[in-house]
This record gives sequence, C-alpha cells and structure tokens, in this order.
Amino acid sequence: MKKFLYVIAISILVAGCATTAPIPKDQRAKIKEVGVISLVGEEFRFTKIGFTVFNNDEFTKNIAAWQLDKQIEQAVTDALKGANPPIQMVVPSVDHNSLYKLYRQKGAFGSYVSLDRIENDLKALLNKQPMDALILVHNEQVQDPILGTSIYLYGPGLYYRSLPFVDPFVKPHSFLRVIILDGKTLQPLGQRLIQGVSKDYGKMELSWDDEVKNSLSEKLWSKFQVDIEQLVRENVTNSLQEMGLQ
Repeated sequence: MKKFLYVIAISILVAGCATTAPIPKDQRAKIKEVGVISLVGEEFRFTKIGFTVFNNDEFTKNIAAWQLDKQIEQAVTDALKGANPPIQMVVPSVDHNSLYKLYRQKGAFGSYVSLDRIENDLKALLNKQPMDALILVHNEQVQDPILGTSIYLYGPGLYYRSLPFVDPFVKPHSFLRVIILDGKTLQPLGQRLIQGVSKDYGKMELSWDDEVKNSLSEKLWSKFQVDIEQLVRENVTNSLQEMGLQ
C-alpha cells in the first residue's frame, strides 16, 4: 500500500472538527505559496434511516448550480489573505473532474477516499506549478455521528431519521476533510475532519415521500443550500486557523 494512502479512523462527534496537532512553527514559516483544490463535487445526498433496514432509503440531487467547490476555494483564499507570515495564493491549473476519481467508485472495493488514485495527477500539477503546500478539501465518510446509528454518511446532504409514532429527526450536514499537503513530497502537514451539522431543524413534521423525495419545495431546498454553504464556509475557515496556517 503506497505511502499516500490514508485510512481515517472515525470518532463519534456531534459536530465540528476532529483535530490533529497544528503545523509546527518552523514548517509554517516555510509555507509562502499555497494552492487550494476543492473536490466536494456536485452531489447532495438525502439519507433516510428507518426503524429497520427495510425502511431505509436514499437518493441524490445535483447541486452544480451551488458551485460549492468554487465557494470553498474562495473561502480558503479569503481566510489566508491576512495570514501571518504572509501567504501568496496560487491558482492550480487543473481539471477538477479528473480528480474526482479519489473517491471509491460505486460497487468497488477499497477506501472511500484514497490519495493514491490522484497521486500522479498531483505530482504533474506540482511539477508544472511549484508551490510550498497544496490544500485539498474533499468529502469524508463517517458513521452516523448525529444519532449514532450504523449508517454511513458523507459529504453535503440531509439526514432524515424516521421512527414509528414520532416526528422524524432532520438535519442538513456536511462531512468533509481539509488536508494540507507538502508541495514537494505530498506528505500531509495537517488535516481536519469536519463534521458539520446544522444547529437548526430537529424533530419536525416532514413526510419523506411527499415532501422530500417526490416533491421538495423550492423554499426548503433553498434553506438547505444556505445551511450547507454556511456550514462549509465556517468550518473550513476554522480548520485553517486550528492547523496554524492563518
């Protein structure tokens, strides 16, 4: 197994970031030029967890119009404008679509995310555009940290927990990882697991079939968008500060 492959151990957290130590000050002082690539993509996943596995359901909705990757890259750029020592941002010349292969394909085996799958692409990029560090933001897979079920969730989506005789429990979420890679070796300098869960919603009268899966209102969909964008922006920015990059 190559050195660039990493497997993430899952912690049961309600929200926020699973942390590692900040970048040492001597290493941080050498980071002067930084690029950022967000690979969150264009998929919002709705996950229904029922009383039994036979009541479970899921579907996805395209969020290309949200331009979430561009928003994340801009959020990182804005957050590092006032970095001390100063950081010069480099805009990586890369086709995002060619890098989505870091995710395990449906029905395939292996880790959900592996940098091995894009190692050669990243090396080619850094040979063409040298930089001291490269920030990657990608979806992460976690075992239900909201109510502790055995179901795995990932990326931006909606959590819908359904039980008999009670209103469903609903939460927009965004499970991401921010990782800083050394621009020469591609070794991780720091990383954060973001387990962002909306503080709003909770138990509510919302039918999965009638009001979510088959007839989601534009008003509610717009609210989900606002929540996800806020979760992503705040948590990504906080992660950079926690890792000592700002």
